[in-house]
Amino acid sequence: MEAHILSAEQQKHSLSGKKKNKKTTVKNVLGTPYANYWPLINSNEEQQICSLLRKDFGCFKADKVSVPWCVMKTIPKEQRKAFRSANITSPTKSYRSSVVFGVNEATRLLEKKLAGSVLISDDVEPKFIVKHVVDICVLHKVPILVVPNLKNLLKEVMNLPSLVVAFKRTKLDYSRVNGVIKEIYRNYPPPKDHIHSNRDFEDNAMDVSESNSDSEDPQLPSLYLQRTSSERVFIPQPSRRRESIDSDLKVKGEEFLSFETERPIQLTPAVSEARKEGKVSYKSLLLKRVASDKNRDIKKIVQLKKKKK
Repeated sequence: MEAHILSAEQQKHSLSGKKKNKKTTVKNVLGTPYANYWPLINSNEEQQICSLLRKDFGCFKADKVSVPWCVMKTIPKEQRKAFRSANITSPTKSYRSSVVFGVNEATRLLEKKLAGSVLISDDVEPKFIVKHVVDICVLHKVPILVVPNLKNLLKEVMNLPSLVVAFKRTKLDYSRVNGVIKEIYRNYPPPKDHIHSNRDFEDNAMDVSESNSDSEDPQLPSLYLQRTSSERVFIPQPSRRRESIDSDLKVKGEEFLSFETERPIQLTPAVSEARKEGKVSYKSLLLKRVASDKNRDIKKIVQLKKKKK
C-alpha cells in the first residue's frame, strides 16, 4: 500500500506546517573600533608551560597522610596533633607570596606595577570578565598568554580552579616560568590598532628585574589627612572673587569655598608631544548588526551535560 502524499495546501494545515519558525532578532550594537587581543598559544607551547606549572605548583597541594591507629595509640594524646602536622609538607611562604590567583588579585597586582607575567584560561565565558586584565597588560607591557584548559590544570594540581594566574617580578621563586612566558610572548605581539599599543609608560614591566629582595609590597601614601594636634587640619582659603560675589548676590555672612584652582594633569612626554603636533586622533564607534543564535537552546543543553559530568 502506497503512502498518501499530502499536497501543498494540505501541508499548510498539518501539525508540522503550523509550527512557526523562530524569528531572527537583529539588534544594532555599538562596538569599539580597536582590535581585540587574545594571545592563545599552540599545543607545543601549552605542554611546555603546563609541565613547568606542574612542577612549581606541586608543592601547594599537601599529601594526605593517614596514620594507622596502631601507631597513634602509642603516642600521647597531647602530641598527636604535632605528629600529624610533622608528616604533612606545606608550601613555603615565599611560594605563596610570589603568585596570586583570581581576576581581582591579578588586577591589583597589575595596578601596583608588580606583575612579571600573567596567564589566563581560554574557557572564560564571557571574555569580557578578563578583558580589562588583557588591556592593562598591554598598557604596562606585561607578558600575557592564554593557556588552554588552565582552570582544569590548577584544579588537578592544587585543587584551586582559577581563571587568572599572575606572577610577581620581584621574586625568584618563579623565575623559570616568567622567562618561558616572556619568550613565548614575543611570538604574540599586540596588534598595532590596539587601544593601548601607542601609549608609553616610564615603568616598563617587560624588562623583568628579578632580585633577591624579600621586601613586601610598597605602601601607598594615605589619601586622608590625619590630625596630629588640636589645631584644624583643613583651613579653607578665602576666595579671590568673594567680595564681588558678596556684592552681587548679597550673601554676606555665609561660608564660601573656592574651587578655582585645579591640579594640572601630568601627561607622558609622548602624549604631550603628540598633542602639540596635533597627532592625537580619536576613532568613532562601530555600528554592528547582531543576529540571534538559532542554536542557542542546543548549546545550553550541551553545556548542562558537560557540567553534570
